[in-house]
Amino acid sequence: MQPIIPRSPWFHRVILHSRWWLLYTAVVSSLNLFGRPVHYVFGYLMVCLLMALTFYALLVIHWHIRNNWLKAVGYLVVAVAMQLLLFELLNVWLPSIHIELQRPVKAMTLRSLFFGLNMFLDVALGAVAYALHRKAVNALEQQLQLERALHAKEVERLNMEALALQRELERRRAESAQWVTAMNSHGIRNAYNAIYQLLLKNEKIANGFLGLKAMHEYVLENAPGQSGMVPLRHEIEMLRIWSKVYELGYQSNSSLDIEVATRLPPISVPSFSYIVFLENAYELGDNGNAEHPVQIRINIVKQHVHFRIRNKKITNKMKSRFKSGRPSGLGIKGVRQRLELTDIPYNLVIEDRDDFYTATLSIDYTKHI
Repeated sequence: MQPIIPRSPWFHRVILHSRWWLLYTAVVSSLNLFGRPVHYVFGYLMVCLLMALTFYALLVIHWHIRNNWLKAVGYLVVAVAMQLLLFELLNVWLPSIHIELQRPVKAMTLRSLFFGLNMFLDVALGAVAYALHRKAVNALEQQLQLERALHAKEVERLNMEALALQRELERRRAESAQWVTAMNSHGIRNAYNAIYQLLLKNEKIANGFLGLKAMHEYVLENAPGQSGMVPLRHEIEMLRIWSKVYELGYQSNSSLDIEVATRLPPISVPSFSYIVFLENAYELGDNGNAEHPVQIRINIVKQHVHFRIRNKKITNKMKSRFKSGRPSGLGIKGVRQRLELTDIPYNLVIEDRDDFYTATLSIDYTKHI
């Protein structure tokens, strides 16, 4: 199937005008063919063609000549030319093919001049009416184009205002969330300080409470609205604080055996990337065995930050009441998802044996965001 090629406005206008002239020829022929052969339609067609040429010649002069004197001269030239062509058509060319629309005269008479002038005035009035019509149509089209342009600008302005309002709303929401976080954090810190004064009689419990306070502040730093990324050394520092609080809470005799490389790359990691594994070690490990402390090693292996944690397992340990209703493996699953969301290349290997549990997390710091 061939594609339909849309017609240009110029071509469409030519077709429309041709239809009107053919219709005019048909009307003139039907009014003047009484008692005449049908081939006389050709004669009337030639007369209508001469009128069409005069019509468009007048329009060309009207639209393309700016000087009024030249326009008047052009109109006069078209009138004279039409009169001469009409005389030649009716008295020479058409009679040569045996078509006589009127009695032939050998010279131009006053009657033929009036006949030609009447036809010229009819055509001129038609041209004036058409020119005024096109002027009105063009003015209407220009007005519509101007209104479309103004409408488009107004729509663009409204869209810009809506976008600005949306951004302002988002900014205020973020600012409100920051203020809520700050106020909550301020109030909770004051409550911690008040309780800490009551615990000063027991230095061990007081120090553990300070660790709990540091843990909670670490959580607040990664509340909604924050980036969720923390410096690597801050995450490692929180491992030690987390360990002290857990040892105090579980009344464990074991200690944390941690070794950290002296030189670490200045990168950031998702918060709780390491702490999750320490939590699992204390909650599911044999914390009462001093011979098998929770072992953590953090060093640089080629281009990776290598984190390895190992703890002894206990099989019959009861699940904490605080863990009820939480799916198992949620912490490690969350670490995977957050590393994937930040596009940080990593490799996590879990070794879950009968006696020991080992997790190794390697992060490629050369491709860090």
